[in-house]
Amino acid sequence: FLRYSSLGVKMRAVVDRSEVAELMGVDSRRVSAIAWAVGTGFAALGGILVAPFYGSLDAYTLIFVGIAATAAAVLGRLESLPLALAGGLGISVAQFIVQRYVEGDLAQQLRPSIPFIVLFAVLFIPRRWPDVGGPTYQPVARERAAQDPRQKAIRLGVLAAVLVLPPFLLGTGWQADVLGGSWANIIALVPPMAIIFLSLVVLSGYAGQVSLCQAVLAGFGAFVAAHLVNDWGWPFLLAAPAAGLVTVPLGAVLA
Repeated sequence: FLRYSSLGVKMRAVVDRSEVAELMGVDSRRVSAIAWAVGTGFAALGGILVAPFYGSLDAYTLIFVGIAATAAAVLGRLESLPLALAGGLGISVAQFIVQRYVEGDLAQQLRPSIPFIVLFAVLFIPRRWPDVGGPTYQPVARERAAQDPRQKAIRLGVLAAVLVLPPFLLGTGWQADVLGGSWANIIALVPPMAIIFLSLVVLSGYAGQVSLCQAVLAGFGAFVAAHLVNDWGWPFLLAAPAAGLVTVPLGAVLA
């Protein structure tokens, strides 16, 4: 598909040189939107197929699956699907070997750690990564038409409706009967998890880096916010931005 189909070639062109692809008449925004739709569909299908093996469908279980997939993609140098597939199979085989031959609590702790170990080891191996343009490459500046204030307001309203309003609009009546008693906790996990994992787009897609450090920053911010709410009695809407500000110096030190 990526090598012979028209859409697949356009996807590769947009990833490699979006500005040059646009000069050839490719609508990079449309191609990126299609790629997002295809990727989201595969992610949803993967979650559906994986859930029966774990006996549940929860964000924490699928996070470890995503980390394993990230390690497999890094083994494939972020460009080779066969190598990524081989890396994923190798990681899964290693996890089953640990489960079979290691006893006690060590096996339960070591098995989910294997993708982290692989990712840590691969990132320290000297290797030549794909060239993303070289020092002489200068991106072509694109002039984008200024959006109408009404369009911005509509987009902001839609975003707020999708991320903020559902937990407040869904009451404890028939929605709880349909979705179950734990629906509020499930829905509440969606926006923060989406923000954390969409940060991978900024790191890998735009900056060309492979890192899981944003998970550390998110955990630190959640830790601070939880203590502000539970121990100090702060309202959540005040504790959340305060915890974000406290996390900024930690990010600066790590950077």
